[in-house]
Amino acid sequence: MLGLHFVSNGKIPQSDARIYSLLFHMRNSSDYDDFIYCDKAMVEDYIPKAEAFIEHIKELIAIETEESHT
Repeated sequence: MLGLHFVSNGKIPQSDARIYSLLFHMRNSSDYDDFIYCDKAMVEDYIPKAEAFIEHIKELIAIETEESHT
């Protein structure tokens, strides 16, 4: 749904959608798979990507909120 409603119209870059998908998959795997392995280097690599995704979403919310009030 992220791709359909936000990536296809350019509101969210495809790179953000890819990182979201990867992190979502990893999170689901950690909940439902028997074993999942993440080392410190892997986690440290994803932290800035996740933070950048969050910042893009905050910017999008601010834009959408501003547009709905005008």
